[in-house]
Amino acid sequence: MVESSSETPTQRVTVYLGLGANLSDPRRQVEQALLQLQTLPGSEVTAVSSLYRTLPVGPADQPDFINAVARIDTQLEPLVLLTALQQIERQHGRIRNGQRWGPRTLDLDILLIGEQVLALPQLCVPHPQMHCRAFVLGPLAEIAPPGLEIPGQGRLDDLLAAVADEAGTMVRLRADDSGRSYFSASARFGASEFDVSENHYHDELACAQAAWRAHRLPDLL
Repeated sequence: MVESSSETPTQRVTVYLGLGANLSDPRRQVEQALLQLQTLPGSEVTAVSSLYRTLPVGPADQPDFINAVARIDTQLEPLVLLTALQQIERQHGRIRNGQRWGPRTLDLDILLIGEQVLALPQLCVPHPQMHCRAFVLGPLAEIAPPGLEIPGQGRLDDLLAAVADEAGTMVRLRADDSGRSYFSASARFGASEFDVSENHYHDELACAQAAWRAHRLPDLL
């Protein structure tokens, strides 16, 4: 006779993660980090945005960033997930020296954890600055459900409209048929032009493409 377990299986929660890098081949840093997210225990990557070249926030004398947003379903508790993400950052040479908004080899931020609101010494969710960052809101809008409400901050589409000027400086990272990366000026967008229903472009994440197809990588602008 097989005894049934009294333990309730841990429910998965949808988490949105922001990725960014501007040192040591930043595109490769972000792509490799996306692959590493696949290895998180009790987790599944369900969507990935396009990659964008964005202007730095903070000190201007640093390289442009490559940014993206990923969606995962995970059983990991918030602080356990944070620890796992910081370990990935360290594997990419990230050194936390107290400088805010400076250059880095890799930045992994927890943006949203379902509808949770957390104010812990180590972690605040939703991410406190995400409401005013086009490099977060633009990629997030590609993979988030319509009308997403960010707790305590407002509707995603309204927040993105409020940072239209910053969004207009972002450039979508693409790859041509040979795999050589380039930035297409035609891929610039402002909030009023951001319409994922018009499928003009297809994102190609070089080394990650085959892995993402199994996880419903959306067709993007």
